[in-house]
Order: sequence, then C-alpha cells, then structure tokens
Amino acid sequence: MHATSGGRRVTCASFVDDSEHYGAGAQHLPTIMQELGDGGMAMGSGSLGKKNTAFATDWSQYASTTDGAAGGLTADRIYVEGWNIWTGCRTASEVPRAWEDTPEKLLGKRGR
Repeated sequence: MHATSGGRRVTCASFVDDSEHYGAGAQHLPTIMQELGDGGMAMGSGSLGKKNTAFATDWSQYASTTDGAAGGLTADRIYVEGWNIWTGCRTASEVPRAWEDTPEKLLGKRGR
C-alpha cells in the first residue's frame, strides 16, 4: 500500500512516460501493467510490452500461486495489454522478466 502526497492510499504507484514504475512486489505487477495500458489509451501514447522488462525479488514465489497465474505471470514473463498507437486499440503483449543482472533499458534500448 502506498500513500500519495495528498494522503490517498493506493495499491501501487506508477508514473507515466519513460521512467521506472514501482510496487511492493510481484503482486503489484499486474496492476502496474494495467495502469500503463490504461494510461497509454487515455494519453494516446504507446504502451506495448516488448520494449519493457519487469523485476521483482519475489517473482518466482508469486508466479507459482493462483493469483500470480491469474495476473498473467509465468516463470519468465507477464502477459499484458497495452495501447497500440498504430492500430488504435489495445493489443496483447508480454513483458519479459528482468533478473538481478539484467541491464536496465531506457526507451527500449540497452542502457550504458
């Protein structure tokens, strides 16, 4: 649970555009991904999984639960829907799991 600067309690927080999005663990990944897809639709910006990665220290444990599977997590990816700016509709995609030694990406490109 996160409290915003205005005191509103939300299950997770994410910020739009090309930045990092944070939650308290793998259980927040489905909500974060849904917010990104909804935000892309509202703003008309692309939000497809192929340019992203996701990381959670408890990924394996959560992915093996019923809730994890229902949220789209597998051992190495999460299935999501994002806004496709070229077709003007939501498109199913997948976000690969990042590991502790996976280089960070910026704008879908490898970092440093």
